Amino acid sequence: RHPKNFVLGNFSNDTTVETEDSENGFRYPCHDVAMANSPISAIRSRQATPILANDDSVPLPPEFAEIYAQYFKSLEDEIRSTLPTPKSNFEKYQLEQKIITEKINFCDNDFLDPNKDETAKALAENWPALRENIKSLTASSFDEWASLFRTSSHNIRVPEALNWTTSLKLFQTNSQANGYFNAKLDNDGNIRRAQLVSRVGTEYLPSIALQAYLTATNFRADLKISPTKYGQSKGISQFRITNSDDEIQHSVPVSTDGLMMINYAGPQHSIPHASIADLLDLNKKTIHVTTRQFSKKGAPEVIQEIDKALFFKDKILVLGVTAIGVFDLRVTPFDENYPGVETHANVIDNLLRRDFFSRSESEELAMPAFMILIGLLSSLILARFGALQGLIYTSILISLILFVDRYYLFGKGILVSSAFPVVQVFLTYMALTTYKYFTEERAKKELRGTFSKYVSPAIVEEVLKDPKNLELGGRKERITVFFSDVRGFTTISEKLDPRALSDLLNSYLTPMTDLVFKNKGTLDKYMGDAVMAFFGAPIHYPDHAKQACRCALQSLEKLKELQEEYRKKGLPVIDIGIGLNTGECSVGNMGSQTVRNYTVMGDAVNLASRLEGINKEYGTRIIISENTYEDIKDDFICREVDWVRVKGKLQPVKIYELLAEGKAADQRLIEMTKSFGEGYRSYHEKQFKNAIEHFEKALTHHGEDPTSRIYIERCQEFLADPPPENWDGVYIMKTK
Repeated sequence: RHPKNFVLGNFSNDTTVETEDSENGFRYPCHDVAMANSPISAIRSRQATPILANDDSVPLPPEFAEIYAQYFKSLEDEIRSTLPTPKSNFEKYQLEQKIITEKINFCDNDFLDPNKDETAKALAENWPALRENIKSLTASSFDEWASLFRTSSHNIRVPEALNWTTSLKLFQTNSQANGYFNAKLDNDGNIRRAQLVSRVGTEYLPSIALQAYLTATNFRADLKISPTKYGQSKGISQFRITNSDDEIQHSVPVSTDGLMMINYAGPQHSIPHASIADLLDLNKKTIHVTTRQFSKKGAPEVIQEIDKALFFKDKILVLGVTAIGVFDLRVTPFDENYPGVETHANVIDNLLRRDFFSRSESEELAMPAFMILIGLLSSLILARFGALQGLIYTSILISLILFVDRYYLFGKGILVSSAFPVVQVFLTYMALTTYKYFTEERAKKELRGTFSKYVSPAIVEEVLKDPKNLELGGRKERITVFFSDVRGFTTISEKLDPRALSDLLNSYLTPMTDLVFKNKGTLDKYMGDAVMAFFGAPIHYPDHAKQACRCALQSLEKLKELQEEYRKKGLPVIDIGIGLNTGECSVGNMGSQTVRNYTVMGDAVNLASRLEGINKEYGTRIIISENTYEDIKDDFICREVDWVRVKGKLQPVKIYELLAEGKAADQRLIEMTKSFGEGYRSYHEKQFKNAIEHFEKALTHHGEDPTSRIYIERCQEFLADPPPENWDGVYIMKTK
């Protein structure tokens, strides 16, 4: 009763997608002739709103088309005569498919081949007569015309479908609107795009969604077929919707092969569903409609009872099955079990609302430029960042790209290939991080191996955390310099052969160096049997003087263990002296352009060396300067030993002997220090007799105190030969 308002569905059994390098274009006119009497051709001829295609494809001359039509008629008659008469609708269908298949095989394999195509052979033989009767023929020979025809007919990107299954003849006879409902699946099985048009030869057919839209609006689809940018093919360059007066209503963004991106309204039931049972029940005035609130995934479905006439007024009804058992559930970006019928409804919805997804025309140029820019920027930034900072930057940048894509571009219906810059940023991070890992870690390993021979592992790790901690070249730094030397090493070396001497020295230097590292010190160098180290560089820390003093005391404790070991082995027993001084030094890489050494230089270094030698004068083990004493006096037990004027310095220096750290366990040491201090004051007050008494008292507390004996001798000398009136108590060192 309403053929103009009803769109019938059909589907193609096979679809051929042409490629850029295909040369099948010259076969399309043959397909037109072969399919002229087929059911799908009859359907297209009755379309109330046909698709108009502005295509410059070269058709067969009408005379040639008529000749080939006669050939196809004879081929059809031959097939019908050789096969049994069909008795059922299915057998009739099989026969029609057999006829179409044979016709298409001829077009695809034999058409215009003189060795296979008898019609072409006849045309070639009668070419002179044909030229006289057909004015459009200008070629001198059939071969020349056939060659020109082949090269002038380009491949068309829009998929071609030749084997169709149409609706029942009962419905098809009076139909005025038809469309196909084949689904276009992506490689992952999702339906994201809709094939709006297909074709048979050079004739175009609409999808059921496009035809429903055209039928409802009485519009037409106007296609412009033009050569593509690349390759010897043609495709859709414009897809416009026009009215009956050829006025353009709007354009539809499609690819060259007729695909439109589907802008889904939401999950299933975002477009209202109603049961056909309610529709066909003429006694019911209402209908139950299922829809989803807000068209959002996860939103509840709502069933409403609505007046039937009101609900269907001015609506496009899409009739299809939704039950699971009929296997018409599809995979979409929203659901894995999405009713196939609703995918067509979404395409109609897009066409009605004109809310299409589209590709930016400038993306082809803008995307490479953006990727180059973001690649350079990321490379520069990631080169300066560490792995964690780089990961944070990469995460923020990827999130920003996705945010702009989702809420700015996608929100406006613009589709861009955001996966490319996202993957590029991620791969840039991975590549640079991997490169830095292998190169910087190797450099750090080399640096760690080198510096571990000079400084403690803890300091090496600090240097590696921040290379600024290790400035190349000298810099001023207040540090504590440490010198230790073996007493009488020359005599010892004369008693041992070189191998034994080397073993002895190694057994001594190894634990002494370990103690330097243990207390965060830096080994400067070995000078034969002497050890030079410094504390407070390359990483500066405020308690470097305390660390140096602690190292000195631990060195003496370790020496006792070594001495006992040497006695057991029959080796010479060694003794050492240690000098410490705190002051400003030049710290850094010193030397030539080819050979450098991380060392310290300055007057403070020279004084520390002198203090180590002073131990011999006073029979002490550890002598520290006044500067060092001021830094450690609250935590260590010391005694002032003398005021001396060392060689090379005019100003006198107060020197102290380092005795112990914290509260000494040996009470005799404390009493000795106290008595020595009282004698030392009396000595500088020129009360030499009183001083001798205190020094002797110190000896009663600690008999092995060479310093007290030295002062007793000095006091006795001054009693015999008193010092001058201007005597300042300073002792002048005559040796280094």
